[in-house]
Amino acid sequence: MRNSSRATALLLSLFALAPAQGSAQQIPRDLPHESWSVINFGGGDAGYAHVARVVVLADGDGAPQVLSSEATQMKIGRLGSTIEVQAKVETWERLDGSLVRVRSVSKLSANEMVSEVEFRDGKAILTTKGVGKTRTKEIDCPADTLGPYALAQKIERELAKAGTTLEARIWSTDLSKAIALKVRIVGEEEIEHGGKKVRAIRVETEPQVKGIPKSVSHGLLDGTELRTEVEILGMKMIARAATKEEALAAGSQSAKLSPELFTPTMVVESSFLPAPRRAERAVVRVRPRDGAKLELVEDERQRSLGRLEDGASLFELRAVTPPAGLRGQRPLGGDRSALPAEVAEALLPSSMIQSDAPELAEIAQQVVGEEPEAWRAAQALERWVEANLTDKNMDVAFASALEVCRNRSGDCSEHAVFLAALCRAAGIPARVSMGLLYIGGIWGGHAWNEVWIEGRWYALDATLGLGRCDALHLAFSKMSLKEGGFAAEFAGLLENLGKLDLSVEELVLARYVEPRRDAARVVDGWFHDEAWGIRFRLPEGAQTQVAQPKAAIGFEVAEIEIALPEGASMKCELRAYDAAADGGYPSFLGKVQGSELSVDGRQALRVGDGGLRRVLIRAGAKVFELKFSRVKGEPAEAAYASILSSIDFDF
Repeated sequence: MRNSSRATALLLSLFALAPAQGSAQQIPRDLPHESWSVINFGGGDAGYAHVARVVVLADGDGAPQVLSSEATQMKIGRLGSTIEVQAKVETWERLDGSLVRVRSVSKLSANEMVSEVEFRDGKAILTTKGVGKTRTKEIDCPADTLGPYALAQKIERELAKAGTTLEARIWSTDLSKAIALKVRIVGEEEIEHGGKKVRAIRVETEPQVKGIPKSVSHGLLDGTELRTEVEILGMKMIARAATKEEALAAGSQSAKLSPELFTPTMVVESSFLPAPRRAERAVVRVRPRDGAKLELVEDERQRSLGRLEDGASLFELRAVTPPAGLRGQRPLGGDRSALPAEVAEALLPSSMIQSDAPELAEIAQQVVGEEPEAWRAAQALERWVEANLTDKNMDVAFASALEVCRNRSGDCSEHAVFLAALCRAAGIPARVSMGLLYIGGIWGGHAWNEVWIEGRWYALDATLGLGRCDALHLAFSKMSLKEGGFAAEFAGLLENLGKLDLSVEELVLARYVEPRRDAARVVDGWFHDEAWGIRFRLPEGAQTQVAQPKAAIGFEVAEIEIALPEGASMKCELRAYDAAADGGYPSFLGKVQGSELSVDGRQALRVGDGGLRRVLIRAGAKVFELKFSRVKGEPAEAAYASILSSIDFDF
């Protein structure tokens, strides 16, 4: 599971869209220009931005050009890890504003991704270099596309005219295409800057691209830039003017100061849901907030059941697998002209999905061999990725498939790009889905896959390795991660993540479950949790607290405090998990060793014999963990034995 670190990197480029405000003078007086900013994200300083503009002479004819350099660096907290995002964009433009070339370097993992664009005859020739591979693509680019200096000049000429709206077109490095902008000069207003109130010109810049929010900048007519603000994932990202020393200091200190990015985007469920990885169907109530526009993907796995009076919508989510006898054939190659465009695109290699790399082709061949059925082959590749991406961590923002192949580390997005590349290498169309996954009481940002089998897309999740996706995956975006502009596919994620409230209204596992109505409770001295399917007798005088979801992944079901003679006490904590794909203990528990025993006819394991001990019980698709602490003396041992002997899964 992950948050949208790639989306964060995309939004950094919006700071470059804000005008470098100043008086409209001739180049010799305007340039060189330099500004530094501290980037504050989610209430904490996370890095810096640096913009510099100078006049250079063109090779050959010696004509003057303006070189704009925009560099950003951020460090962001994520579930205990700190990820670093770096980007630098250099743009060369003629004095009339027409583009000559753009060079960008981004670092979202251990490797840099370099793209260079040359503009000529209404075309942009894009060359991308990453992980030892160079790819080239030709893209249409209208002749009126402006460079950043020309855009700033155009806006500056209108700064004194409140209410003016301008239109322009610029080149977006992240989207790898020309995009239209609407720029509105709102006029003067009072803001706080540097600990005092100042009057500044408000300028709103709105990209005319789905999912990319507007930025709001404030500056002075004398050329002083004060701040630029944009909202991402329900949080504010602000670049405020600073000295070079202040900006660099923020960048060096931000490993300590960086905010937690994942937690604010979580949605806390109203109750813990039992065995979520076995969910066949769910009805989810989704309500947008903070002005968000709800545009979820509808397909075979998820469909709208209609809107409610309070603005919420009901969505039905289902676990869908190919019907018996329909498994598809592989490899799917040859003449691809008859394939739907989205399917043909999902077979192509790119800078993020290097399915043409020999290393990936070799793994795909080793795993699937001559297997003719596409679905069976895709499931085998899913299991292989889950088992062989051994370093599960949150330390990387967004790595390509070839990097993951070599490093074998990452989170859900690295699992997803790796599986997509292996499937494509095996001749199976594959793409990446991004959205929310329910786990441990919360919905959190997640990435998984879809593969195309006989005319339909079916979901797999290499982070889980279960051979299918359960019904508690809610998709916002379907992405081929195609060459040139794959960042545009993040639009659905940007529009929704951090701006939705969710609750599960209906849940179907092997049987029907009403989530809130089946909450755990104590009845006649017995602890019952009908949703998870477990009960046991409580020692006399035991005080039970049923756990409720909170803004963190948790698997707690109940906490029981047991009074013992002579003022002593013992504690029992109950947790519940989904079993692993093979029915064993979930991988995140690590290697568990202990003494084998039987509990209500189920296989169990006791870890520890002293005052602190754990009992792990495998019960079908579920694993229960009872953690006993302060087990000292005969009364405590008797209470411990009484609970274990009374556990009942068949009531």
